[in-house]
Amino acid sequence: MEFKQARVSDIIESERQMVLSAPERFGYFHDNAMGTSYLLEHGIAGMPHHRSLVARWCSQLKKYHLLAIFSFVRLHQVQGLMNLRQVLEAAVDAAFAVAHADDIKDYGYADKHGAIMTPPSFKKKRYAWLKANYEEGSDNLQASKDAINRYGSHASVVQTMHNFQAQFGAATPHFGTSFFDAEDAFYIRTDLWRSADIALAVLDLLYGVNRDFGVLTYAADYLTRFNELAWQHDALGEELRATERFQETQRKLADEGGEMP
Repeated sequence: MEFKQARVSDIIESERQMVLSAPERFGYFHDNAMGTSYLLEHGIAGMPHHRSLVARWCSQLKKYHLLAIFSFVRLHQVQGLMNLRQVLEAAVDAAFAVAHADDIKDYGYADKHGAIMTPPSFKKKRYAWLKANYEEGSDNLQASKDAINRYGSHASVVQTMHNFQAQFGAATPHFGTSFFDAEDAFYIRTDLWRSADIALAVLDLLYGVNRDFGVLTYAADYLTRFNELAWQHDALGEELRATERFQETQRKLADEGGEMP
């Protein structure tokens, strides 16, 4: 499928086509990622009106998770990874908000001009709380964040290969630069799998914290949907790991003492 990009109107139409054709292009990997997005959106059926900070952070993480999926299928991998980092960071704050009564002072303070300041030390305290009380969930989120930081959060020569080609064989040799990444179904399926993996980790963490504090009300079919998505996610992971491309990458990394991002 060809996606035009010569004009802004081409880009807008191409991105529409990319989102609408994603189920056909990426199959169950897309469906599973979108299923976890749905559960982030609809799994929580209610919360007390005086716990607005929980709602704020949940709104952030489900928004950026859907944006990540859209970014990957629209051939913008870096944008997708940056969105997933937002999900991971919002998840820590959402978990903290479930366990603590609303108090904006846990997140920032107003300076003398009335502007809200959010010092890094405040965020570190919330991360420390999560690590001390929900170590497994904290470690899962941190491992995903570390992988994104190594590969997608900062400008990298590796990322330049996605939308650049040396067209030396053309009638007029030139460097080709593209608005869209080159479409590689294996990489996009991997990123969609990563999106679902992060969503399931976030959902599992919030459910566990809420089990201790009883703030959130979950949909009646939440656990059934979660378990179905988790089962499908595991099967898709096995499918990825069985591919020759994955096996070859693992062999190369093993030779060099590295690991998959």
